[in-house]
Amino acid sequence: MTAWSLRGRPARAAGQPVVLKLGHADTVLHPSQTVATRYAELVKERTGGSIEVRIFPVGQLGSMANVMSGLTTGIVDLAMSTTGFLESFFPRIEALDLPFLFKDSSLAERLLDGPIGQGLLNDMASKGSMA
Repeated sequence: MTAWSLRGRPARAAGQPVVLKLGHADTVLHPSQTVATRYAELVKERTGGSIEVRIFPVGQLGSMANVMSGLTTGIVDLAMSTTGFLESFFPRIEALDLPFLFKDSSLAERLLDGPIGQGLLNDMASKGSMA
């Protein structure tokens, strides 16, 4: 008999890391893979190995629509996507595609880390994903 966690995955044995699935549609040669790999390294390092991120590139977890569905059900834990794809689910995020919206990356980071960014995240949380 297998024990199951609340998220619908098998309970982990004591001392075993939590393994999170990160899906993206790009190839392993795309910068997205480099970012995902570095993210996985940082998570493992900063959690002392108690959390590992397993990366599934090139649509290994299905189309981005499948990955988005998986985020809402807990089958997929993390995803990397363009805002262009997310717009069909969260229309307000389309504003981020406006040209010259931010004077520089520092301003973009401040705004997206503040109430404006939190509002966009709240849109996602309302659909059961990415809080």
